[in-house]
Amino acid sequence: MFDVEPTNVNKRQVLDTKKQRLLEKGVRCIVADNGYVDKKRQAAFAEEAVLLLTPKISLTEANALLGVDRLYTATQGATWQKARKTASEPVFDLLSNLLSITGMQKPLPVRGLAYVSTFLGIGIVLLQLALLINVRWGIPTRNVPHIKTVFR
Repeated sequence: MFDVEPTNVNKRQVLDTKKQRLLEKGVRCIVADNGYVDKKRQAAFAEEAVLLLTPKISLTEANALLGVDRLYTATQGATWQKARKTASEPVFDLLSNLLSITGMQKPLPVRGLAYVSTFLGIGIVLLQLALLINVRWGIPTRNVPHIKTVFR
């Protein structure tokens, strides 16, 4: 479900276009950043028994949208929020370092949506492969030099 979109595309709409595929895969909780905060969207996902959990929505509010008192526990919600901070956010930094994309704007060495999509897609696959290998070999997963070692 990997897609690269121009910056003018609203990421909320991208999530909407992927909703059916997410439902077919059996996704029951989506932990996202504040850019996805939208009560209508959260309610639409809740109608499908999918929790759209963002830092701005409390677990109580999310469960209320699902029409239940405690479908998800506070412990589960806190675990997901913590995992989001420690898993999702550093991935962007790891990917930038792995692909040698640096600077404030993080310019890519390619232009055009097709080339950018291919470049980033390959980078994500390589990062996932490196993380899996590092976990298997007991090498630190957040150390970019160790990750780059996988490809030497």
